[in-house]
Amino acid sequence: MFTGRGSKALALICGAALLLGLSAVAYASGHNPSGEEMEEADDNIVSIEEGGFVPETLRVIEGATVTWINRDEYGHEITGGLPGAENGEFASDRIFQGERFSHTFDETGIYPYFCRLFTSMTGVVMVETAEEMVEEY
Repeated sequence: MFTGRGSKALALICGAALLLGLSAVAYASGHNPSGEEMEEADDNIVSIEEGGFVPETLRVIEGATVTWINRDEYGHEITGGLPGAENGEFASDRIFQGERFSHTFDETGIYPYFCRLFTSMTGVVMVETAEEMVEEY
């Protein structure tokens, strides 16, 4: 068995080589995120799934673009307003599974929306200034 300063140096060199080797293996077989996984990191995504909007309430900064992605088996039409009281702020065509709709919110405010085909599906986009968002944290 090695003892003294030489053994410590050898242990450090072996440890560094092991870490470098593991890093190279991880990089070579590394996971490259798909476009969908990259989108998941985007805070301005609303997923349509299992008959609902996820999240139901989304807070964004003014000027943000929100994208709804249909992950449900049925088609949906996202419409600004409340069931029976569309406001004309925004409306999608029917989007089917895997399709998406985006809208940019240029002004602060509270924007309710719903699915025109399944009116029990409702959600809200709350648009705030950057200062308002920071004040809460």
